[in-house]
Amino acid sequence: MRLVRQYNEIDCGIAVAAMVAGVSWTKASNADDNADANEGLSVNELVALCDKLGSPIRAIRVSKPIALHDAVAPAGTCAILIRRAGTARGHFVAWDGKEILDPEGGRSKPSVYGRRNWLVLRWYVRA
Repeated sequence: MRLVRQYNEIDCGIAVAAMVAGVSWTKASNADDNADANEGLSVNELVALCDKLGSPIRAIRVSKPIALHDAVAPAGTCAILIRRAGTARGHFVAWDGKEILDPEGGRSKPSVYGRRNWLVLRWYVRA
């Protein structure tokens, strides 16, 4: 999986959709129906965008939020919604089976990832 960087503080979802679908940030952004919105992608919008890009995914809700470093990722590549405890906004990252690809922070092994204590809210696996 190729790392795709986000361009501003709210487009992590676009960058992760691009990573999951194997396309450029520009192609993912152009396919986003809400590109002019002043907020990032919602859970449903990420699923819809990946589907539109030809890489359908489905969300798996985590029954109880767990710290990323304690979580066991599904097999293969996926997108992950994480959130710092006590905050309302989440952040999308990708998983390539070995490393976390953070569109804001780069590639990292889970054990040294700067946001490893953030909570996993949802996994997004290929449908």
